[in-house]
Amino acid sequence: MRVVIPVSGNPLSPRPSGIMAFSFGLAGYLKKRGHTVEFLCVGSATPDSAFQLTPVAARVRGEVGFALALRKFTRRHTLPENSIVLANSELHAWATRRWAPPAPLVLVSHGPSYPTLAARRPLIALLFRSIIEPRAARASRKIIAVDRDAERYFRDRYPTIPLQRIPLAIDLAHFAPVDHREARTLWGLSREIAFLFVGRLAPEKNPERAVEVFRRIRGSLPEAVLIVAGTGPLKGVLDKAAKELGPTRIRLLNDVPRADLPSLYSAADGLLVTSDIEQFPTVMLESLACGTPVFSTDVGDVSLVLSEPSMGLVCPANPELFAKRVAEYLPEERRLRASRAPLRRQATRKYDWDAIGPQIEAVLQEANG
Repeated sequence: MRVVIPVSGNPLSPRPSGIMAFSFGLAGYLKKRGHTVEFLCVGSATPDSAFQLTPVAARVRGEVGFALALRKFTRRHTLPENSIVLANSELHAWATRRWAPPAPLVLVSHGPSYPTLAARRPLIALLFRSIIEPRAARASRKIIAVDRDAERYFRDRYPTIPLQRIPLAIDLAHFAPVDHREARTLWGLSREIAFLFVGRLAPEKNPERAVEVFRRIRGSLPEAVLIVAGTGPLKGVLDKAAKELGPTRIRLLNDVPRADLPSLYSAADGLLVTSDIEQFPTVMLESLACGTPVFSTDVGDVSLVLSEPSMGLVCPANPELFAKRVAEYLPEERRLRASRAPLRRQATRKYDWDAIGPQIEAVLQEANG
């Protein structure tokens, strides 16, 4: 089976986005199973021994630009036999739905696009919901929903289209714990209580809330530091906060290479997930796999994973209440980390690619007939 995956970026990026990390992880699993994987991406052709990277454009502007370039590409190129397209968004599914000859299409919903668009650009959201979304969904032989919200949305809107909920996965062999003390030394930490934020500095991730939570935590834990790994349009907000509180209190690391993340997670005392919109954050799984608890707003399927106190906390969105719960949790956590860390890693085993990969492979094989 040949699996074609459009990705609006570089799948070989040292710190890929969540969707890119999912695509790359799935590609690795499928290759191990003997399948061929081709990425349709942006940029120039990059020689890679594992996967074929086919540029659809040298440069694009945003997701819409990529979708339009992808649509043009499908009109100029044919697919080899036994190919199937795995689209990670409605836009990608819409752009590839009329490939000639037709190729089976599976849509992976990392969260329906319409609710996010409706909150920001209502008129565009209406056009999207009336044109792009239904054409993408109806062209799909099956929809994979990564969380309950996506499952409910597409089941209600398109009840006749086969749908299956399959959570995201991580590579447990890569995200393995590093000794807590050694990791802290590696990242220049001694007696500080280190909170970590990993992700794109964008409105939906709400890094501003992470800063406000951190400000309030420092009221009861003055030795606390906030380490931020990521870049994005709200970086200026973080720069301002770091200047105000001091660079030793808020440490901005920009994008941390994937290879360095296990030691960073292992060094932290807790990961802050402060998103307004999230489906199934892989950073949560990565942190738990490295033995570090997660403190998150109640988004997506977070509550399913953080169901036990040893995993961390689902916190109120209000920064004051969020900080209060974290401050109350930490004293016991610091005493029990050594015994809790293995439990956290054990809880993530069902999200390893060896557990999730076969489910997605079965969907692709069924759709490919």
